Amino acid sequence: MPFVFLTLVNKNSNLLRVQFIVLILGVGLMLIKFVAHLLTQSNAILSDALESIINVAAGAFALYSLWLSQKLQDLDHPYGHGKIEFISIGFEGGMIVLAAFYILFEAVHSFIKPQKIKQLDMGIYLIAFSGLVNFILASILLKLELQTKRV
Repeated sequence: MPFVFLTLVNKNSNLLRVQFIVLILGVGLMLIKFVAHLLTQSNAILSDALESIINVAAGAFALYSLWLSQKLQDLDHPYGHGKIEFISIGFEGGMIVLAAFYILFEAVHSFIKPQKIKQLDMGIYLIAFSGLVNFILASILLKLELQTKRV
């Protein structure tokens, strides 16, 4: 079923559709990871959940970038709007740096005041499921990138 998307991507509107689906899946995975963190109180799972916030924000920016890059050239943008995709990549990098500082803060806090991990088995199941979905999604997107020559 997921490989059906690869055959659909012939035009930019299909890229928008695929990016929207990726964004929806990203929100779902983020919620699963935060539930896993609430159950376990694990900082490792918290860092994964925070990284998911970055993925969702970057996915939303990428969706907007794809939409904007489809606009034709105009007086203000004589070469078109395609360069917005590079700004999207820079935005994601900045979000990663912010999350890294927060994760470092939480790690130091937990080192000073450690907490016991709870319901580890359920947390592992949830994170393993989200990892599997991420792997499948990444495989699809990699093939899509090779087809369309877009980041």
